[in-house]
Amino acid sequence: MSLEAVTTDLITFMRNYISDPTGENRTWIFPTMPKVTANFPEITLTNVGSKCAEIGLGNSGQRYTYLFEVDVWVKRDNQVDIIKMVNGVPVTTVYAGRRLLEYISDAVTNAFLDNKNVLLDSYKFIDAELYNHFSLPYEEEIDCFRKSIQLKVIRNRK
Repeated sequence: MSLEAVTTDLITFMRNYISDPTGENRTWIFPTMPKVTANFPEITLTNVGSKCAEIGLGNSGQRYTYLFEVDVWVKRDNQVDIIKMVNGVPVTTVYAGRRLLEYISDAVTNAFLDNKNVLLDSYKFIDAELYNHFSLPYEEEIDCFRKSIQLKVIRNRK
C-alpha cells in the first residue's frame, strides 16, 4: 500500500467524520501545510515517518506502519457558533481562537476514537492510534494557533 493511498484514505475518513465548524461545507482538511492565504480554520495531515516489516512465520507480505501529524490551525479571530441540544433545547456556544482550536482537536480525536471500526473494516487498517496531543507556539507568520495530534496507522500489504 503506497503512502499516497494511505494519505488519501485518511483524508477521506476525516472529511467524512469531522464536520466543518463554520457550517459552510467547504473543503478544509488537506494533505499539505496551510498557505498564508488559506481560509481558516483548517486541518492538515503530514506524514512524518514510516517503516516496513515482513509479516513472517508462514505469512507472505509486509506490515507497514505510518506515522502522521494531524495539525489543527485556527486564526486568532476565527469564531464560530456551535448549536448543541441540551435537554431538548438548542444552546448556542461561541468558540473563538484557542477555544475553537481545542473544540476542533476534540472533534478530530472523537472521530478517530468513535469510528475506529470504520478505519479497520472499510479502510483495511490493522490498527490506528492517536497519541501525543500538543499545542505549538503561536504561528505569527500566518497568525494562527496550532495543535498537533500524532497518529499511527498500520496496514498489511500482500
